[in-house]
Amino acid sequence: MGLRSGLALVCLAVSSAVLAASPKTTYLALGDSITWGWIQNQASPSNGDKGFVSKVADWIAGQNGARPVVLNYAIPGEMTTSYFDVSNKSRDYNTNYRLSPLPQAIAMSRAVDAETSAGRTITHVSYILGINDLLKLHNQQFWSLPLAQQKTAVDDALKVCETEIKQALDGIRSKLPNAILLVPNYYNPYRANSDPAFPIMEYGLVKLNTILDQQAKLHHGISVDVYDRYNGQEGQLTNMLTGDIHPNDAGYRATADLMISAIAPRLDSVLLDSASIQSGSSVGATLSLTDYEGTGGSAASLTSASSVIHVPATVSFPAGAKRARFVVSTSPIASQAVRTLEASLRGTTKVATLQLTPTWVVSSLIFSSSMVTGRNSVVATVRLNGPVSPASASGVVVKVLSPSAAIMVPETVTVPAGKSAASFTIQTKPVAQTYSRTVIVSLNGRGVSASLTLTP
Repeated sequence: MGLRSGLALVCLAVSSAVLAASPKTTYLALGDSITWGWIQNQASPSNGDKGFVSKVADWIAGQNGARPVVLNYAIPGEMTTSYFDVSNKSRDYNTNYRLSPLPQAIAMSRAVDAETSAGRTITHVSYILGINDLLKLHNQQFWSLPLAQQKTAVDDALKVCETEIKQALDGIRSKLPNAILLVPNYYNPYRANSDPAFPIMEYGLVKLNTILDQQAKLHHGISVDVYDRYNGQEGQLTNMLTGDIHPNDAGYRATADLMISAIAPRLDSVLLDSASIQSGSSVGATLSLTDYEGTGGSAASLTSASSVIHVPATVSFPAGAKRARFVVSTSPIASQAVRTLEASLRGTTKVATLQLTPTWVVSSLIFSSSMVTGRNSVVATVRLNGPVSPASASGVVVKVLSPSAAIMVPETVTVPAGKSAASFTIQTKPVAQTYSRTVIVSLNGRGVSASLTLTP
């Protein structure tokens, strides 16, 4: 092989590896400084792959086997109106705008086209705007107004918000009709009982969050309730105590957890290949997830309250898979029974019912004496795991085997219907020296042995 051909093969191998590892999906984030991931004293320009966006992308990676491309076009200070123009001058914080300072709405549209051309699918998109529309009202003139007039100003601003949010989500859905759309709401950036701005912000925030929730549903999106999670926990989840209204890392994690919980696949069903089997045998089973995009990478826990049902502790879904297989094994029981098993995942539990038919097995073999002089006999008793069903009129036949010519046993012994044990006689031959041999009894593929000692 020449040097040139060898280099070509190396390049081909490297290219193949890069292609195999290249992400096929994209997460698109739209919004303001919260989506951009503002952290107090860390506001240097970045591409926004941080905060809750980074954590959600990491979770998607676990589901699909590869981390998605993250396109975060959020701009600190963005309002629902400036989303459609370039009036917000804070684009320099987001390095995704360095080449083209476009309106966020146009950046979104072009990103969709670019990702499609690159062969990637935008599977997830998040949108949250509106809080800055309310914060902009809070100037000296606003605070000098009576409360009734403050509320009127808030209501007027929210009418504009609703129109702009609807238009933004219309645009997103027209470009991304099949993407998972996440619409988080807002927490109150003023602390209760300690900031005079809290009441009027609460008045406007309740209405803004209602608009976000309603528009999410109208656009087949998923509303994420951040407000309730932060309420009363502002000191732990934000930097309000040190003068900054943005979330801290714990807050971004909390927001991401809420978003993940909203889109995470949940258990849809657990189905057995057969609803009735003979006890002591096994049956295959299938776990299925709800029909969300990007499923897989999850593990369901399995349990059974019955000691005769045996299942693995967990069953994992391969990345990208909506179904996972496992095996249920059972112990033999001597009477018909119905038993259940449970599968659980993220608070959802599904139950499967299995009917078990009787399977008799030998539970013990006992001799009337474990030592006998050759030429004498000994009585052996075979005991099953339970009484033979009266429906088995001919009883259950147990096989008997002795590997020693000096220990003579019948080929079989029958345990009658309604009984759980039967006895038979073992005849022995004279021996020249003491030795021990085993007698084996078996039924339905399971055997039990006992040792018998012969003396001269």
